[in-house]
Formats: sequence, C-alpha cells, structure tokens
Amino acid sequence: MKILPLLLAARAAFAAGPITDTHVYDLAANGALTIKNAAGDVSIQAWDQPRVELTVIKSADNAKLLDRIQVKAEGGASALTIVSSYPKYRRIERPFRWNLNFNLEYRIKAPGTTKLAIDEYAGQLNVIGMSGDIRASDRNGDIFLLMPEGAYCLRAKTNIGQIVSDFTGRQAQNWLLFGHQFTSSAETGSRLDLKAGIGTVTVLKMRKPDLQTP
Repeated sequence: MKILPLLLAARAAFAAGPITDTHVYDLAANGALTIKNAAGDVSIQAWDQPRVELTVIKSADNAKLLDRIQVKAEGGASALTIVSSYPKYRRIERPFRWNLNFNLEYRIKAPGTTKLAIDEYAGQLNVIGMSGDIRASDRNGDIFLLMPEGAYCLRAKTNIGQIVSDFTGRQAQNWLLFGHQFTSSAETGSRLDLKAGIGTVTVLKMRKPDLQTP
C-alpha cells in the first residue's frame, strides 16, 4: 500500500493551518443562536452555562487564502449570530460550489434551551442535547439530531437522501423519488424544521442507560 504518498497528498491539500480559535459569548437560556453561511462540519452540544463557546478550526491551500476566511459573532445575550465569510468562486470555475479549497470546523456549546437557526453551505451538522426550536438548512451534507426527552413537532425534507426518525409520523417520497418528506404526529412542543439538499436527515431520541441490579 502506498500510504506515504497518500499522507503527503492529504497534507498538501491544506498546506496552511490548521488554526484553532476559541471565543465565549454571553447568551440567555432561552436566547436565539443563528449560524449563517457555515462551510464545514458544525457540532452543537448542550451545556448548562448561560453562554456560547465557539471553537473554529480552519485550514486552507495557502496562508493568503487562510487570512480571507473569517468567522465573526454579532449581537448580544438575547440573540447571537455567527457569520462566516470566505472567497466565492464563479460557477464556471467550480460548478459544484461545495468543492471548496479550504476546510472549516465549528464546535459549539450552548444553553440547552437555545433556539437554533442554522444555514449551512456544505458539511455535516450534529446537534446533541438541544431541546429548543431548531431550524436547519444544509445544502450538501447530513443532518443529525440527538434529542433529549420532551415533546417535538418535526418536519423534515430532503431533495436527495433519506429521513430516519425515532418519532412517529408520516413519511413520503418526493415526486422525483430521490428525496423524502416527513411530518411527525405531534403538533405541539419544540419545532424541528430540517431541510437537506443532498444528505440524510436523522433524528433520534436520547436513550437512558439500562440500570441492572447485581
């Protein structure tokens, strides 16, 4: 096996970085967190602190490009917005716009009852333990939610991809047969509105560990 050439090629793909930045922002327990134009894997995990911890890891083809990739936070303790900016390509140069020459990863901790709105350009979205309203749109990548105990009203849609849900409801294929739609039976509770262009939407319930007596 030609392992060394593969490793060298992987390193050459993102020659600059990685650079890791971590910042903390105040956010009320029932505040709103909006993530705009994310390009890369996003992981959001619930914690019991009245603030958001944002860690961004970025790498790119070269240092000049790396400097042009910016992730900033705007707003205050009631509503916080995380905005990403990076070079855009003309479609003739990159017909599949998610084929980017840089890599971004977002690791976020937020109060469990935060209302989330996520607009992801490309990448995997993972949300763990959040119980507030969640609206997520991912153009190219999977959406995975692991939900704590509670009531949820789920609506999910994919253009190309499957929908897997622990919640009861009605699932149907789109008319082109490549995508699916899902509507949960529950009409009350936190609203989960999930849309994936190309990717699978998975919504699971957190499992309580089985306690076995000796």
